[in-house]
Amino acid sequence: MTSTKPTLVARATDTDTITTLAMSSQFTPPASCSSSWTFEPSGANGISNGLLLQNAHASDGADPSCFPSGYSQYERNEPTIVYSPGFCPTGYTSADLVIHGPTTTAICCLSDFKYLTIPTRGTTFAGCTSMFPSSSSTIVTVRQVSTESTQVSGPITMWAQPIQVQLQESDSSLFVTATTTSGSTSATATGTTSSSPTATDGSGSGDSSDSGSGGLSTGASIGIGVGVGVGALIVIAGLAFWFFRRRQAQKSTASNPPYVSVNPEPSELGGSSQVAPSSTPGHTTMSELDGSNGPKPLHELA
Repeated sequence: MTSTKPTLVARATDTDTITTLAMSSQFTPPASCSSSWTFEPSGANGISNGLLLQNAHASDGADPSCFPSGYSQYERNEPTIVYSPGFCPTGYTSADLVIHGPTTTAICCLSDFKYLTIPTRGTTFAGCTSMFPSSSSTIVTVRQVSTESTQVSGPITMWAQPIQVQLQESDSSLFVTATTTSGSTSATATGTTSSSPTATDGSGSGDSSDSGSGGLSTGASIGIGVGVGVGALIVIAGLAFWFFRRRQAQKSTASNPPYVSVNPEPSELGGSSQVAPSSTPGHTTMSELDGSNGPKPLHELA
């Protein structure tokens, strides 16, 4: 079967006009869009194994419901439509970010896709690319032959459409202030309404830095440092006092003889009394026993 090979089309970046559209809420594409791809042979693009194109062209069965209202980008063209205010659709992340004065511009790509630009003389090709794995295969329609399908096996480059969004500094009214309380401490954080997510997905990276730090103030940091230092001195002083008292107690014990009981205990014969000698040197005088304290008979066991 013979088919006409499409020509490579790109836009002239110096002459094309940027169209600005508004996006009132985050766009969520239908689940069917994940399989909305078209095979373009390598003869049309010069890429080995060809391409799997998203939104190749209206005549190639492109599904407009897969993109925000007013989107009309096809093939491999650099974006000429910008949504301002706008937000990356569900399932997309910010693959490229530019901050110019009060304007933040993001290029949104499908998750795990990277933004690629190929400048040529007077034209620039741009798209979100990923690699269809070699272990997978799929059946898709063929570019410019929408009635024909073919089975495509990886590896093959996937070329998806980028969606360009912008936020102006004046768009701060889209954000609300939420207050969260933990125990007796309350903190104020800036967030977005449920219908107005930020221009870039959380997993994307940006060139800007957050000037509103949520850290402690200098005074609070100094106060905490002083408190920790005083607490450490108190602990050290307590340990030193305990150690000193312990040493004093040991010295007192060593200078006094141990207590020895002088209460006589009857021997097995019952006729004499014994006194344990002191452990200290010197002579101990034994007192004579009264004659009345002679041997006494032991009681017999019953």
